[in-house]
Amino acid sequence: MLHQILETDWLSELSDEQQEIVAGGGQLAEINKEIQTAFEASNTLFRNQVKSGPEGSFVTTQIANVSLDTVAEEALKAALPSDSILAGTEL
Repeated sequence: MLHQILETDWLSELSDEQQEIVAGGGQLAEINKEIQTAFEASNTLFRNQVKSGPEGSFVTTQIANVSLDTVAEEALKAALPSDSILAGTEL
């Protein structure tokens, strides 16, 4: 079965800058990346055992948490130049 390829003039009616933006080109004025992390542990229990003798020495530690909360977030913001036709638009 043959598929017909449609021809359009969609991009020919756009300015060069608009075509670059649509095609993924153009320049960004600013790119910001923010990373935030948080960690909280409550009711932490440490149990240590230590022994030294003729057979050798050892230390063991056990750690137990009743509550553990952790969060990680990342935000990426890009801004177009102020003279861009899409200035003020968040990407």
